[in-house]
Amino acid sequence: MAAFAGQLDAEAWPLVVLKPTAYPTKDSLEGLDVALGELLDRGERFCLLGDLSHKNGMELHEVQHLQALFEEQGERLDRQVVAFGLAIPSAMVRGGMRLVLRARQPRFPTAVHRSRREASRYLAPFLTELSLPVAVGH
Repeated sequence: MAAFAGQLDAEAWPLVVLKPTAYPTKDSLEGLDVALGELLDRGERFCLLGDLSHKNGMELHEVQHLQALFEEQGERLDRQVVAFGLAIPSAMVRGGMRLVLRARQPRFPTAVHRSRREASRYLAPFLTELSLPVAVGH
């Protein structure tokens, strides 16, 4: 199995940035499954920023693979993803992601924006909420 061709960056935890290559192969998409599974194995809640700003199109195998991934990991994603912001300037790629999200509507808030800056602004209040200390009973 090939490694994920792209980035799944958790350095700014609880913000995780997903940035696939412009033209992922079927093997590299399987690498995404592994990388995401390892992230979910942490058992912690996080916000996901999908940066697809460099993509001009989506192949059918990408849409099908992401639909299957959302179906297979759906329960874990619903428990752990607080919000999902997508940066997609291309209308064609936005259409592909809408197909993915319609196949299995996530329970967490999801918004598609034209830029990474807009998607980051969308996620800011969710990240603030994740950073707040948990109140201990009186």
